[in-house]
Amino acid sequence: MEWWSVHRSSYPLLWKVARDVLPAQASSVPCERVFSASKQTTTAQRNALRPELVEKLQILKFGLKQCDLDFTGGWIEPLEEMPGATDNGNEDF
Repeated sequence: MEWWSVHRSSYPLLWKVARDVLPAQASSVPCERVFSASKQTTTAQRNALRPELVEKLQILKFGLKQCDLDFTGGWIEPLEEMPGATDNGNEDF
């Protein structure tokens, strides 16, 4: 890609093609991982899921695995804000 970036003005059309083709994955492993992950989602009990829903579930599952999503992070209330909490950090129940 560096060579094509340097010579992009000499070969503008070939540079566009190289930019689109060279970064492509040379392995099918990422694709196979997607199919394996979707197999866990679309089990025999869930065989009636619409493709759009399966896609959304896969995106959510990927986000959770990458720790990009946190659905419970805001649920835990700090001790100071809990009803009946005292100054020394002990609860007054």
